[in-house]
Amino acid sequence: EEVDVYSDSLSNLTDRVKTLLIPTWTLPAGIAGYGILERKPGTGLADLLARMNLRLAENLEKTPGAFVLDADKWMQSAGHEASNPKLWYMGKIPFGNPVFKQAVSEIKSALTGLMGEAKKIILIDLDDTLWGGIVGEEGWQNLKLGGHDPIGEAFVDFQKALKSLTRRGILLGVISKNEEQVALEAIDKHPEMILKRDDFSGWRINWCDKAGNIIELMEELKLGTQTAVFIDDHPVERARIREALPEVLVPDWPNDKMLYKECLMKLNCFNASFISREDYERTKMYQAESGRKELKKKLGSLDDWLKTLEIKVVVDEINKTNRQRASQL
Repeated sequence: EEVDVYSDSLSNLTDRVKTLLIPTWTLPAGIAGYGILERKPGTGLADLLARMNLRLAENLEKTPGAFVLDADKWMQSAGHEASNPKLWYMGKIPFGNPVFKQAVSEIKSALTGLMGEAKKIILIDLDDTLWGGIVGEEGWQNLKLGGHDPIGEAFVDFQKALKSLTRRGILLGVISKNEEQVALEAIDKHPEMILKRDDFSGWRINWCDKAGNIIELMEELKLGTQTAVFIDDHPVERARIREALPEVLVPDWPNDKMLYKECLMKLNCFNASFISREDYERTKMYQAESGRKELKKKLGSLDDWLKTLEIKVVVDEINKTNRQRASQL
């Protein structure tokens, strides 16, 4: 009942404020709880908090502008530094500094997304980034990818993490110094590849400067370079992009391949206030656009090309069913 009252109070606030970021309740560090009974319904504090947080999220599900943040992640990432008894006794501060740093990072990311400034595409290198080894020298059959190999397994998990981001509407593109035919053959034929050719909205695979390739690809996709994240294992390439395209996010990348997935998951730059049906299908939409461009090249007449597309235009007023998509556009 108290959770319902709290939820109603928050919902009433949306008449006066545009956005509410509400952290979940967490179990304070240092509380022993009820041991093996901690998750038993009606007994443990952990069970109680889980039910309260679920009720809170359900109550606010249809409240516009209300977003529930998972504060447990802040605690877990801080580890043993999540609490500091001295801070509590001296200033009644319940959490250690690492918790506040994580909270600030996530809140900043949320606000960036709500302002429409979230990153929309990951541009990624291939050799020693998406797979282990140099495909042009070793052949796709000898790449470290999957199998009973810790490095190969790490690359597979990294690809799975990238794939999961595409389900949120994040696009993937390839920026690689390679022979295009050789690289695409590896993507198409390697049995352990998680990411297929259809998962990429576009690519520039050649021996040209990567900065120029990024500009070209982003123009083709009709996206600003400020919406891109560039991932490359080579520090010289990262430095080049930081200098030539400072608006592109270029995260530091670990030398240890087994840390790739963790590094990707720590990128707090893909938040969006909602995920529309168009977001789920965005990669397919870009691929269809690429196909239309190829068809246009084959058909000389603009009128002939337009007829083959069979485009239908529907004009409608902004309403509840299209408001989210209209705000995206």
